[in-house]
Amino acid sequence: MAVHSVGGTLTASTAATTSLTGWEKYIIVTASAPGASAGWLSVTTDGTTATVNGNDTASVRIPASGSVTIAVKNNFPRPAVSTTTPLATDPSAAPAFTTYGSKVSVISDLAAPYTVDLAEDPGTLPVYS
Repeated sequence: MAVHSVGGTLTASTAATTSLTGWEKYIIVTASAPGASAGWLSVTTDGTTATVNGNDTASVRIPASGSVTIAVKNNFPRPAVSTTTPLATDPSAAPAFTTYGSKVSVISDLAAPYTVDLAEDPGTLPVYS
């Protein structure tokens, strides 16, 4: 079955990494603060593991008792057509798609409920790279 979205509750300061079986230009991430404490949400979409407010992550503040939704550019390699032989001019070459999917890593310093969805258009959401 195709996986285009996922959700759950983050364990504080532990990355949740998910492989989705679809690929879209943007990944929409929503997280909620579980109580009166504010925290950080950090996301990577290039196959690396996110760290809280770390380098090369899209990081945003989750307001106390609130939630945040952001769009992150999908930096995982886009599927491309390739051939099964070294030479595309070989008559026995059959077109094939490379591995298809998206890999998302999400982390927070809170035990925050979260969702991850693929989207072709971010709408009016702020977009992070």
